[in-house]
Amino acid sequence: MATPKPVPKPESKDKKPEAPPELPLPGAKPKRRKLIIIAALASTLVLAAAGGAAWYLARPKNPAEATAAPAPAAKPKGEKAKPAIFVALETFTVNLQPESGDRYLQTTLSLKVADPAAEQAIKQQMPEIRSRLLLVLSSKRASELTSIEGKQALANQIAAQINHVLNPGAAPPPPLKSPEPAAAPAQKAAEAGAPTADKAPEAAAPVPPEPASDGPVLSVLFTNFIIQ
Repeated sequence: MATPKPVPKPESKDKKPEAPPELPLPGAKPKRRKLIIIAALASTLVLAAAGGAAWYLARPKNPAEATAAPAPAAKPKGEKAKPAIFVALETFTVNLQPESGDRYLQTTLSLKVADPAAEQAIKQQMPEIRSRLLLVLSSKRASELTSIEGKQALANQIAAQINHVLNPGAAPPPPLKSPEPAAAPAQKAAEAGAPTADKAPEAAAPVPPEPASDGPVLSVLFTNFIIQ
């Protein structure tokens, strides 16, 4: 006996046929991938340009500058120089070497020193310093000290004496010498065979300034200088 075949159901008239899937056109590229590639290339170019500019600005203009030692750091504009240190000494009054009569010198001076340590050393050695200065001052004649050159020579001699006290290992200053006594006008005239006459004594030649020896005393300043 034969098996009956199933009868197909009639299709509904309201059912719409399914649309076929859309296929990409041949040769077309996705837009998103294209934008990513362009952005990556642009970033690479920007970084390369920045690196090249930095190398060009940082390279030395002169090849010798690459091996040169770095310049010392500049001091801040607000930094001020250290103030000078002055040490005042008590007044000296001494008799000068005779010329045409008794003369004396009264002077007060200050010492310009390099640092506070030198100031303390001067105070500790003050007795010896004053003794040496008294010998220097009393070895002069009034005519030696009236000119500016004579006063400057005396200041240099005082500085050399003090620096030698503070630094005994340094070269000693020149030894002190008393000047030759000035001859009286009558004696000079007699020696020359001329008639005697009252004349003022000739002034002694100025003593050339002697450079002060190296030491903590930088200069000597007179704040009072009277010859009578």
